[in-house]
Amino acid sequence: MTRRAVRMLILIHAINQHTADRALCAVCWHRRCPPGSTSGAASATCTDCSFGTAANPFQTACPTCLAGTIAPFRAMSACVDCAFGSFQNGTTPKTCRRCDAGSSVNGNNSPFSLRVSCTVCAFGKFSEFESSDECTSCQSGTFTNNVVGVQKCQSCPAGTYVDGVSFASCLPCNPGSISQPASMECEPCRAGTIAQTNLCVPCPEGQTSADRVSCKQCLAGTYANQTGSPSCLPAPAGTYTTGLGSSSPILCPAGSQQVGTYCATSNGPGQSCILIC
Repeated sequence: MTRRAVRMLILIHAINQHTADRALCAVCWHRRCPPGSTSGAASATCTDCSFGTAANPFQTACPTCLAGTIAPFRAMSACVDCAFGSFQNGTTPKTCRRCDAGSSVNGNNSPFSLRVSCTVCAFGKFSEFESSDECTSCQSGTFTNNVVGVQKCQSCPAGTYVDGVSFASCLPCNPGSISQPASMECEPCRAGTIAQTNLCVPCPEGQTSADRVSCKQCLAGTYANQTGSPSCLPAPAGTYTTGLGSSSPILCPAGSQQVGTYCATSNGPGQSCILIC
């Protein structure tokens, strides 16, 4: 091999070594950048990551924070999760936005990776304040009135009860039943009383109620001698009642005809007495 050929080989080796050394130095220089900053392959300086971006020591660029995370300062080495009750949908990587009252992050307690939006509270749920991380179910006896996104649940009025499945509406009590405000169920009135919204009102003397809806007068031959009587009693032997709605029986006059336990009558037992001449 000639001297000229040897010199050429040495020159080529030197050029290759120089190129490799430059590449190695560039990598070394990049890795010397502090967290939150990067440099180009041929750069001798580091540049801080801007708002909404971050970089660890091994990254060659500052990527934008993913949805649900932010970089609120410059030169951050990692994006941070949005706090409870806030979200970042990918358009504002610098700051998280708070959920309004009546909504929460995705409507429930979501993991950080899903803090990308706010969802209004569903039927039967509420969030009273902004920045809620989850919607709360309505309390016993309260409802959302078939509306979503409410801040407070309403109490069911007297005479109704809340639908315990959806908590979205109030249902009326069945006839003969009552309820107080904010009730989960209705209570039936007892016989002899009638339901009026949140009270069982006793029937007056001479009347009773079997259906708990309306009071009815005692039939002739029967009576009810106290308010709220569960039933009308038959007039005992030797007595009778006149007409409807009697509150007490009347003794048959002396000498009237008796048949069984009632006076003999022209209109039926217990309604009138026939005097014996």
